[in-house]
Amino acid sequence: MTAESPRGPPEDDFADGLRERLDAAPADERVYRVALELTKPARVSEIATRADCSKNATRRHLNRLTESGALTKVTENPATFERNESYFAWRRRTRLAEFSETEYKERLGELLAEDDAYRDTYGVDDPQFVWS
Repeated sequence: MTAESPRGPPEDDFADGLRERLDAAPADERVYRVALELTKPARVSEIATRADCSKNATRRHLNRLTESGALTKVTENPATFERNESYFAWRRRTRLAEFSETEYKERLGELLAEDDAYRDTYGVDDPQFVWS
């Protein structure tokens, strides 16, 4: 954590207790949370397994998320889905639009300081994700 940033990288591991929180959630919430993590198209069966939900219920929830714009159906048979990044960009813009100018500048400052702290901590200019 830097002096400029009141908030640095999280102190605790985000994954701690994630499985318990996910297991306690209703099926639609579990499917939604798994869908948020999609980095490439995934089949209904894969999402159902990760969400610990039946394929039929998963398919129903995925179709609802597709209708809302959060997901895109990539293929029909087998049905595969992926995150609709433009939907999430729109959501972020909508939420930012609700901020006053002062709140916006304050939040932007926090995020830039947090970004600097991550760069300093990990010694990199840009995040690189490696999914195996």
